[in-house]
Amino acid sequence: QSCGSVALADGRLADLIRRVATFGMTLMKLDLRQ
Repeated sequence: QSCGSVALADGRLADLIRRVATFGMTLMKLDLRQ
């Protein structure tokens, strides 16, 4: 059970990192356009 919750937390963390990275890239592109 504990292994499952760790995997779940890891998946959420990876998803959050992916979203932040995508958001950061979008902001950088907008920054370059100005």
